[in-house]
Amino acid sequence: MAAKRGTAQYWMGMFVQATEGFSRDMLGLDGCPVQSSGSGPAESGPGVYVTLLGDSGSVQLGIISSKVGCKQLAGMLLGMEAEECDEISGADMVDAYGEIINIVAGMVKQLANEEDASIHLGLPIFINGQVCAMEHQDSIVTDMLMGDVSTHLLILTPNVGT
Repeated sequence: MAAKRGTAQYWMGMFVQATEGFSRDMLGLDGCPVQSSGSGPAESGPGVYVTLLGDSGSVQLGIISSKVGCKQLAGMLLGMEAEECDEISGADMVDAYGEIINIVAGMVKQLANEEDASIHLGLPIFINGQVCAMEHQDSIVTDMLMGDVSTHLLILTPNVGT
């Protein structure tokens, strides 16, 4: 059964699809196996977040990993070899990781535009810590591997029911 439009499950389906497409097309990875998915807070750690906002509401998307994982993904985007990733400065890692969420969120926006052409992409923010849903929000966390990097995709939406 398809997820109801506007729910966290609905957005997570598009987020996973976009992340897999980004990983294949931009990072040259052969797949991003989903390890688990469910409600609850994401793992604590560094991550990048962006909001999609449209006439029908908003959704926050986040990609969380470890500091090493963030550097590895940033390095992959920049075309670096795995052993070079440790040399990425903090600022360069944040910039590249922000570009990753911009690309992935743009792909989600494109998928969602089929039903809601009013959606706009916000500016990414980088947070080191744990992001949790508020009482009026639903959240889903999907754990997936991007290459050897363990990542957590986080969706936060207003409560809209299931």
